[in-house]
Amino acid sequence: QEAFGNDLGADNIPDDQEELQIMLETDFKMIEAMHLEKAIPYHLERNQYEEHRKLMDFDLAVLGVAGMYVGMDENLKPTLERVNPADIIAPYSETPNMEDLPYIARIKWVTVAEFRKMATGYMSETKIKEVIEEFSRKQYEASDYAGHDIRRYDDVQKIALLHYNYKSTDTMVYVEKSDEGGNMRLYEKPIDYYARPKEMERFNTKYAGQRTLHRVSINAVYEGFWVIGSDDCVFRHGRRAYSLENFGVFSNTGMGFKVYAPNSWDGMITSMAAQMIPNLDELQRYNLKVQQLVARAIPKGIGIDLYALRKANLKWGGKAMTDQEKIEMFMKSGLFVFSSKDRYAAGSNYKPFYEVENGMANDIDKYLRLIQNALIELDEIIGINKVVAASNIREDAGKAVTELQVGASEVALDYLYKADKKIFGQVVRDIGRLHIQSYKYSVKNREAYNRMFGFSG
Repeated sequence: QEAFGNDLGADNIPDDQEELQIMLETDFKMIEAMHLEKAIPYHLERNQYEEHRKLMDFDLAVLGVAGMYVGMDENLKPTLERVNPADIIAPYSETPNMEDLPYIARIKWVTVAEFRKMATGYMSETKIKEVIEEFSRKQYEASDYAGHDIRRYDDVQKIALLHYNYKSTDTMVYVEKSDEGGNMRLYEKPIDYYARPKEMERFNTKYAGQRTLHRVSINAVYEGFWVIGSDDCVFRHGRRAYSLENFGVFSNTGMGFKVYAPNSWDGMITSMAAQMIPNLDELQRYNLKVQQLVARAIPKGIGIDLYALRKANLKWGGKAMTDQEKIEMFMKSGLFVFSSKDRYAAGSNYKPFYEVENGMANDIDKYLRLIQNALIELDEIIGINKVVAASNIREDAGKAVTELQVGASEVALDYLYKADKKIFGQVVRDIGRLHIQSYKYSVKNREAYNRMFGFSG
C-alpha cells in the first residue's frame, strides 16, 4: 500500500486474477507517478510557465521559432525560462524540433549582481572584479527584420554571457568484483585505468576470473558560461548539473534548450508574419492606388447635344430662348425643360444636357474587389475569420459554411498547436527528471526517495 499509493482496504482487495487485472488497468498507480503528477504542475506554476507560453506563441507567429530553457537553480529546484529566438545560436538543422543539434547556445545579458551570484565559487573575487570592470556595459542591440532596423537600449550595466550546451560522449570505467559479503559490486575507476591494450591484457591475466573491467560509453551534455569577448573566462562548465546519471535513462537526457520551428524546411524558417507580408504589401499598393485615383480624378462633366439643344422649343416671358440662354439657364439652376415628343422624332427623348462619367467609379470598384480578395487570403494565413473571432456573420450562413471556416482556422493554426504541444511535452519531461534529481539530493527527502525508487542505504 505504501509503495503503490492505493487504499487497499479489505473491501478493495481483488477476489480473483480477473479483478486484479481490471484494478491494475483502471485504478493502479505507482506512488512515484502520483508524486510527479503533483510536482510537475507545482513547478510549472512556480516558474510561471503560462506567461512564458504567451511569449513563445508570439515568437512562433512573428519569428517562426520559439525556445525554452529548463535547468536547475542554486536551490536545486527545476527552473525554466523563455529564450528570445534572436539570442539563440544554433547550427543547421533538418528537423523542425532541432533535436539533432550537436550544440546550441544563447546570448544572456545579466546584471553585475547576477553575474557575481553566478560566478561566486567558480571564480576568485579578484577575477570577478576584473570581469565586472572590463566587460560590464550598457546593453545595446541592433537587429534587422523584414528590412527594418530594430534597436534596443538599456541603461543598466550588464555583462554579456554565452550560455552553451553541447553533446559529447563520456567513457565510464568500472571494475566488477566481489565485496566482503560475496556480492558482486561495481567500483568506479579513472578513465586511464588499464586503458591501453597491453595493460588490459595484463589486467585479464592478473585478475582472471576474479575481476572484470568494464568500459562503457554514455551520451552526455555539457553546459557552461563564457564571458563574451574574454580569452579564458569560462565558468560553471561541466556535465549538466543534476540532470545526468552514469547509466540508465538519465544518461540520454537532452540539452536544456527546447527549440521548435514548425514551419521550417531545409534550414529555412517561414513565420506567419513572413507569410503575411506579401498580402500586406498588396493591400498597401491597392490602397495607394485608390488614393491616387481619387486625387487625380476629373469631376464629372456635362455633355451638350447641339442638335437636341436647337430642337428644344422653349419660351420664357413669351419670347423664344436662344441656345446661349438655354445653356445659361441650365448652368444657373440645374433645370431644363424639354419635350419627349415632337414632329421630328415622335416618342424620342431629346436631352440637350447629359452627365459625362469620368470612369473613376469603375476603377475603384475593381481595386475594392482586389482588396477583398487579399483580405480573404490574409484570413486563411492567420486563421482568424468571423466565426472564430465571434464576429457578426451573415444570417444566411449555414452550418456547413461555419464548419468550413472553423476547419480553415484549425488548418492555419495547426503549426502553433503542434509547436506548443512539442515544447510543453519536452518541458514536462525534463521537469519530471529534474524534480527526481532535486528530490534525491535534498537531505530531508533522501529516505523517501530511496523508498520510492526501491533503493536502500
